[in-house]
Amino acid sequence: MGKRPNIIIINPDQMRADSMRHLGNNAAVTPSLDQLAKEGVSFSKAFCQNPVCTPSRCSFMSGWYPHVAGHRTMNHMMHSNEPVLFYATVEEIARLPKSHTHFGKSLVPFLNNKEEKIRDEVFCEGGFRKGENHCKETGGQEKPLPTGLYYPRQFLQASDEMFNGKAVMIRTKEYKYIRRLYEEDEFYDFKKDSIEVKNEIDNPEYKELIMEMKERLLTHYQDTCDVVPFKKDRRMDLHL
Repeated sequence: MGKRPNIIIINPDQMRADSMRHLGNNAAVTPSLDQLAKEGVSFSKAFCQNPVCTPSRCSFMSGWYPHVAGHRTMNHMMHSNEPVLFYATVEEIARLPKSHTHFGKSLVPFLNNKEEKIRDEVFCEGGFRKGENHCKETGGQEKPLPTGLYYPRQFLQASDEMFNGKAVMIRTKEYKYIRRLYEEDEFYDFKKDSIEVKNEIDNPEYKELIMEMKERLLTHYQDTCDVVPFKKDRRMDLHL
């Protein structure tokens, strides 16, 4: 058995793909990252499990979607009783023993040219329900401070208009469907509208496609709604 590799995870905050020169931004000065990409692999198509940093990090560190353990805000982080995996790809490369159920997918077969695509669909979720005031990210204040870095978002969250109500997205290569708990759903056809300007949710032309996306979303939730620990309770070890 060969020596297991050392793996470094670089996880910057608020860094979009277009902030790197090798992905097309000529104004960016990122020589080290560009060199890493040149010597390795740079993925130009990726997705976040949640649009907020903390829930997304909890998701890729555990292999769970945010809804599995309630990681839906910046204020609810990983706890000592929750598993830390980092990535399914790292798990396979480092030959780590699988210690819990997770929903990540290893990129190793893709990198070895054994798979042409990784996923048919991706999912993202966020927001909170009415009455979940503890989910409002107001920076510890009853009302957000206008001088705060996240004031524009916190101001909307602090209101009772549910601008940040729960929503979930399913996206394929050609279509995107967003189901919202309190607002109108959305549906976009990337072939005709790549920048998502026209909401086609009420267009009868897409009725069957929208139903298909809803069904796939339901399957996703049924598949990922919970996990069973690998370690059983100690009381079950007792011989009665």
